[in-house]
Amino acid sequence: RDYAFWVESLQQFLDVYRIPGKTPGRGQNIYKCSYNQPPPPGKVCDIDVRDWQPCTFEEKFGYHLQEPCIFIKLNKIYNWRPEYYNDTNDLPEKMPQSLKDAINKTAELGPSYLNNVWVSCEGESPADIENIGPVEYYPRPGLPGYFFPFENSEGYLSPLVAVKFKHPKSGILINIECRAWAKNIGYDRRDKIGVVHFELMID
Repeated sequence: RDYAFWVESLQQFLDVYRIPGKTPGRGQNIYKCSYNQPPPPGKVCDIDVRDWQPCTFEEKFGYHLQEPCIFIKLNKIYNWRPEYYNDTNDLPEKMPQSLKDAINKTAELGPSYLNNVWVSCEGESPADIENIGPVEYYPRPGLPGYFFPFENSEGYLSPLVAVKFKHPKSGILINIECRAWAKNIGYDRRDKIGVVHFELMID
């Protein structure tokens, strides 16, 4: 099956998240973080791979259904602290409406739940937007603020967002841009700042 390569590659990439012993120091430093409970000094946040369902190895990351999952993470920058878009009345004009809707829904949980580096994935051109189909994010369209700043604590792993493309049009190359949203993340499509570009094609 032509998707087997992608399924195996994703599983290898996620091995460190599934098996704490693969990352030195992770086992003893792991801490159950939450929006109201950031990690104590020297501790690192737990990441539960079940939060990414249905983007799991058992579900073949959706590739057998032609609904592929990808995973988004930020590059680690020592001591960088995000400045959040955590005010629903002050969201950027160019932010996709679907993300604004998700942020407004998240606000119902309480103010601390808005402290995320938000993530959106969209088609680049009008044709791409038409062909990309619905996009879903697991467990949420953002990276929780309690993972920041990165302080080189032993066992730290970067948070991930699983992005699932539900019904991309087959037989057509689709250009996709995924963007990270924080007030102190710049955006430049040409220089690939604050953004990642890739192409998706379903045979």
